[in-house]
Amino acid sequence: MKFLKYKIDGVWIIDLEPKCDQRGFFMRSWDKKSFKEQGLVTNWVQENHSLSVNKG
Repeated sequence: MKFLKYKIDGVWIIDLEPKCDQRGFFMRSWDKKSFKEQGLVTNWVQENHSLSVNKG
């Protein structure tokens, strides 16, 4: 995850950086540690998204 401060105070742009290959992709859309390092503290621990192209 890359965190970029936006021109409006308190607003961030977050680049999610998906990992892709022929099978699909995986991307972490929320990570408590990464947000805490930016001073954005919450109680939400982690969220991920994935897509598998083939069954099984």
